[in-house]
Amino acid sequence: MRDVVDSTYLGLKHFRMLQETARVKPTAFSDGELRSLQMPTLVLFGDHEVICDPAVALARALRLIPDCTGELVLGSRHEMCVSHHHIVDARVLDFLKKPPTEEHRAATARAVA
Repeated sequence: MRDVVDSTYLGLKHFRMLQETARVKPTAFSDGELRSLQMPTLVLFGDHEVICDPAVALARALRLIPDCTGELVLGSRHEMCVSHHHIVDARVLDFLKKPPTEEHRAATARAVA
């Protein structure tokens, strides 16, 4: 854990964001944009996320994204890739090992044609 703290400190101490980048505000995808996703999608939110209501955001993703898998990672926030890496890593690996669905194969075939 000490390595993570040291790396984070050094990153914050030496990282300088361009002013143009700092002015870019994050935006939420529209319902239509989420519905248009044609690839299998994994959505993970920390259940203590502060940027949005994670339960509402997860429910929206599961409702709108056609081939969506998702869950709340209990006891975590936005930094869950570090603080709960064992859970996040396992979920990502499981997701990547899943065979493609018939719908995904058909969508891929249409995109290539």
